[in-house]
Order: sequence, then C-alpha cells, then structure tokens
Amino acid sequence: MKLLILSDTHGSLMTARKVILAEQDVEQFLHLGDFQRDARNLARETGLLYTAVKGNCDSYYERDDKILNAGGVKILLTHGHHYNVKMSYDALIYKGQEEKADLVLFGHTHLPAYFEEENTVFYNPGSIARPKNDIKSYGILTIEKGRFQIEHKEWAETFPAISRVFEKIKRG
Repeated sequence: MKLLILSDTHGSLMTARKVILAEQDVEQFLHLGDFQRDARNLARETGLLYTAVKGNCDSYYERDDKILNAGGVKILLTHGHHYNVKMSYDALIYKGQEEKADLVLFGHTHLPAYFEEENTVFYNPGSIARPKNDIKSYGILTIEKGRFQIEHKEWAETFPAISRVFEKIKRG
C-alpha cells in the first residue's frame, strides 16, 4: 500500500496537483490539515481515496485526530496544533504513546520533521504550499506486512524531487 502525505495546503493546490500526477502509483492520500476542504477538492479532481484531519485554520477548537490501521501499522493523524508542536513535541509524544501508535503523522509547523521515540515514529512532511524553509515537501508512506517506509520528498519546479528514505520495521 502506497500513500501520499500532504499538509498545510492553505487553499493553494497547484503543487499538490502536480505531486499527485508525478506520484501516479499512490492508492490514496493523507491530508494533515489546513485546509481540510483542499483534501475534498483534490479527491474530487483525482478520484483518489483520502483521509483528512482538521487544522487550526479549519476549526481551532475542535480536536480531529484520527487513527488508521493499515497493513498492520497503527497510525495517528493529527494537525498538531492541539499539542503545541511549534513549542515542543512532548505532548505529541505522550499522545502517540497513549494511543500505542506505530506512526504519528502531523503538520502545523510548515517544516519537515522525523524522529523516533520509544518505538514510535513521528513524521511531519512540511508544507506543500507555504513552507517556512522555502522548500515545498511531502511524504510517501509505503506499508507492507507490518513494515513501513517513509520517503520524504522535496518539490521544485526546476529539478526532480529529492528524497530521503526512512524505514521502520514494526516490532511485534
């Protein structure tokens, strides 16, 4: 199973559309908030299945975390603003451990991040539309039989996507 991970599109879908065209073998996409309606619009345009959570620009006071179980991997999706990820990852780490998640996907900072804490992987793809570091980015999540791999990709109009691969084997 191959999934596209997007975050923080903020109504700017041009690059997201190009990414979906370039990543033709993805089966669905995950949208980590800001704006949730962008996920609905991309799904309508492409026919791809999707799962999306709300971000602070969608509805700040309503918590909208989701748990997915895919191919033997438990995934927590959140925008991250309710966990103050711009200040610290501590609350997010606690939530991931509380949910016994193998993988926690989050956004909000507009900057990519990858780290592991006590057998849980945490990944933020950065922003595909309004990155803080001026590098548009997204992720590709591949899941097979309880194993998953995250490929972090940077998008530029003038050169092909650059990627870094992170792999985590689920320990049972």
